[in-house]
Amino acid sequence: MTKLSILIADDDHLMLKNLQKLVNWNNLGFQVIATAPNGKKALYYINKYRPQVLITDIIMPVMNGLELIEYVRNKYPQTKILIISSYDEFEYAKKAIEKGVTDYILKTEVTAASFTAKLSLLYQECISQSQILTTVLSREFTDFFDDNPKGPEEELMAAYPLLARFIKNRYQFFIITEMAGFYRHIQSMLNHYKESSQFIHSSLQSMKEFSGAPILFPYKHFCILGIPIESDRNSQIFTAKSLCKKILLNLNRRSAHTCMLFYSNSLLTPIELLQFYHKNQNQLSFYASFPITPALTFQEVESASHDTLVNDFSFKKLSLEKEHLEEDVLKMKEYLTTCYQYKNYQAIMQFFQNFCTHLEIVSNNILHFDDQNFFPSLEYLLKWIFNNYEQCIKGLYDNQVRKLNPSVEAAIHYMQQNYSNCALSAEDISSQAALSPGRLGVLFKQDTGKTINEYLTDLRIKNAIYFLSNTTMKIYEISDKCGYKSSQYFSQIFYQKTGKKPIDYRKMNY
Repeated sequence: MTKLSILIADDDHLMLKNLQKLVNWNNLGFQVIATAPNGKKALYYINKYRPQVLITDIIMPVMNGLELIEYVRNKYPQTKILIISSYDEFEYAKKAIEKGVTDYILKTEVTAASFTAKLSLLYQECISQSQILTTVLSREFTDFFDDNPKGPEEELMAAYPLLARFIKNRYQFFIITEMAGFYRHIQSMLNHYKESSQFIHSSLQSMKEFSGAPILFPYKHFCILGIPIESDRNSQIFTAKSLCKKILLNLNRRSAHTCMLFYSNSLLTPIELLQFYHKNQNQLSFYASFPITPALTFQEVESASHDTLVNDFSFKKLSLEKEHLEEDVLKMKEYLTTCYQYKNYQAIMQFFQNFCTHLEIVSNNILHFDDQNFFPSLEYLLKWIFNNYEQCIKGLYDNQVRKLNPSVEAAIHYMQQNYSNCALSAEDISSQAALSPGRLGVLFKQDTGKTINEYLTDLRIKNAIYFLSNTTMKIYEISDKCGYKSSQYFSQIFYQKTGKKPIDYRKMNY
């Protein structure tokens, strides 16, 4: 049973004592975290512990119940409030109800049975509302990150009504992930990402430190956690490091893969977090694939950021000859080392997928690769590349596999470099291969099992899936980048190939 934290405020010491003994709070799903003899002391505990339920008297010294209720309603609108008061204070109670009090009970009517009934209803209402709020808020945070909106704060608050409660507040943020790995097929990668983020999300919910965290939602292969910390900067950094250790200890004890964590150097608003994420998402994914260290600060991630673009590797440069094996491997090593140096996750992933595709094609689909691969360092990836490339060449020389016709290879390479050109035609491709469209079509079908147009369509859709899964590009932008003049036509082709519309595919996987 989920335990809800509760604070009781009453200036009657005997009443406070009786309430704590009247019912079995634990069995009812509550944990009394503090009691207060007046509104001012209650306010101190509320800001310190942020209880989910407040039980308060109305007439109290220093700060009365109405003032306390108004403060709580403004700063912690999700807190449930139950008033316990005397009969002659009923007019005050009505004012409190107008301020959003959940329920009211007279002190003269408080018995074990009546109080248990009130608390049981309160518990069910809290849990039900919490589950709904958590689901809706998680969806709103996801949309917020997907849309990456830019505009006045007022517009953001209007567009994201639940998120508006958090926009102005500052939190200690953590971005947590399992080792991402490398995937042969997009769907395998998406399945792992979804399972990974959900595992981390449920694990954090089970930790008492984060069970009531105001911000906790899965996003892509990450899980994002935000908690308020009211302390000076030195204490905040110390607290953040301490929580990092607890999170990683909890996750790595249960996870099959190494977990990686990033944490903010200072308290941030959700908008500042969004800006950091979109600026550094390539570096975050890089460290998720190569977890060099278990935890990094946001500042360390930003300091490793590079704007240098790395062009796609041209597999046409590879000779597939025994005599040039070391030379070919050196080309790939130099390329991957450059990508690694610039922390360019997308370029490394694209190389991996294209490497697998290229070797499958030249081996006439005799070579196959696992859907899921984990390389804890660049050295492991390079060793894997070398072994598979050597195996491919050995197979070619042992007549176990057959190389593609050079004209077909030239056609495929040209398509890989120009698939975004919506005017690309079979005639253009044939011209690059120095053959007539008819002759190339025969050879292409013979070597790949597909027509030129079928191969080009599959290539475009494969890249569209990648952009939908790994970028925040709009659908029309992806359509244009993948060689389609019309986003409507692109959606039709995408649906034929995947059984889903592009927008539904993106939503389903995130």
